[in-house]
Amino acid sequence: MSLQKFETYLKDLPLSESSKKVYFKIIKELLANGENPSIEQLNHFIAVKCNNRQPHAKYAIKKYLECMGRGQDYSQLYKALVKQPVKDKVFLTKEQVYQIINCIKNQMHKSIAICQYNTGTRASEILTIRKIRISKQKINDVDVIRINVRGKGEKPRYVYLMVDFWQYLEPYYNNCRDYLFLNDKTNPIAYLDFWNRVETAYKRYYESLKAAAKEYGVNLSTHDLRRSFANDLREATDIFQVQKTLGHKDINTTTKYLEIKSKDIAGAML
Repeated sequence: MSLQKFETYLKDLPLSESSKKVYFKIIKELLANGENPSIEQLNHFIAVKCNNRQPHAKYAIKKYLECMGRGQDYSQLYKALVKQPVKDKVFLTKEQVYQIINCIKNQMHKSIAICQYNTGTRASEILTIRKIRISKQKINDVDVIRINVRGKGEKPRYVYLMVDFWQYLEPYYNNCRDYLFLNDKTNPIAYLDFWNRVETAYKRYYESLKAAAKEYGVNLSTHDLRRSFANDLREATDIFQVQKTLGHKDINTTTKYLEIKSKDIAGAML
């Protein structure tokens, strides 16, 4: 009953639709072991989620406690401390990226990787591309594909591809109901099933990318494609354009995406 109550409570909150879906999923998982969890159980759940780099679980719990009239319990919860990543960042050249992408056996996953790298987007932004948010336009007399992607907090921004890249989008554009890469042609995606579908699609895409990169002895994540794009772009323009392209609010976030090379430092000083 409390899960249904929380679902109704979420609908009236001034949150993005994606946040509501994520919060509902987290609380559904929390309540799977019983309703009305104790402070000890809540703190254990937060610790597990932080270990999986999901600190937002605490904010979902905050809304849940408010919904259940237990808002005062929030002050007794542990601070959401995120486990630091142990994987080193990987920076690849365009040639290296394409060598890996060409080894991806699944054609859809190959198309996703090509689009992700050439737009510098997050994997989730590519996986949730909607048909209605794609258009062909002319910019400075050049034919381009414009895609309205939704980043963190449903914040929209535009990314662009040369029209030659349409070959990687067209098969899925013509064969989908709404979302290009979520296999929704025959069955529309239910409201509460959306992020489960995204999570499954991401897992399969990541496995394909990781397997292809392993052949080159590289431990690659989907976000390494975004970092590699940022470094490639930095060679052609200034850091402020990189920031805008990646959709970062704070330029300090952008600097974390860039590889600091000693030869660049020496060249700047000289």
